[in-house]
Amino acid sequence: MKKALNPTRVALMAGAITLLVFSIGIWFGLNMQDQRVEEIKNDYLQIQINWNDVKLQSEILEKNGISNEKMCETAVNQNLNFGEQVYEKGKKIENYEQRNEFSDQLIIQKKEHNLLKLQFWLNSMNIQKKCDNAKYINVVYFYKDNPTNIEEEKQNKLSGILFDLKQEKGHKIMLIPIAADLKLSSVETMVSKYAVNKFPAVLINENILIEDVKSKEDLQKIIEEELIS
Repeated sequence: MKKALNPTRVALMAGAITLLVFSIGIWFGLNMQDQRVEEIKNDYLQIQINWNDVKLQSEILEKNGISNEKMCETAVNQNLNFGEQVYEKGKKIENYEQRNEFSDQLIIQKKEHNLLKLQFWLNSMNIQKKCDNAKYINVVYFYKDNPTNIEEEKQNKLSGILFDLKQEKGHKIMLIPIAADLKLSSVETMVSKYAVNKFPAVLINENILIEDVKSKEDLQKIIEEELIS
């Protein structure tokens, strides 16, 4: 006859196995998290290198005085490529945020990403000033990273409208979303400069501020008028 197992011993063994499995799961989770943090840091480093390249191109335009068509075409294309990289980095950060991954690092990544978008905007403005063939408009979307319920509802609606317009207009629109509440002095300076008091808000070509978007049609009309002018 088989000897009955001691219930206490069975419980201890089960607990030990559970703890072991749990510990292994935690270890793998932390290891994957470290890898993703390292990956996004490497992405940022590569974007920074590309930004330095774009910035130098912009400085060459500035010092050249007279910008020829070829130089301007190169500058516009480099800036567009830089903008695409910034956009892809933003999607990666958003994906990690939705999965609640590396929360301690997330705010730092958001701030870095916000500064990259601001740099993209400033460079886009500089190219417009120097190049007659820069046939695009800047559409800056100011939003809050931590909105109220009412602000979040408006942001969801407006971001959808802007995404649709960007898809329709392509490179004719430089769509630049910037979080205004990450305590970055450079961003706060731009918010103050353009007198943005309500969020979300849209600034078109640095001269038209819209703080209450009614519909896609209303915004589209304003953008098309700016493209023509």
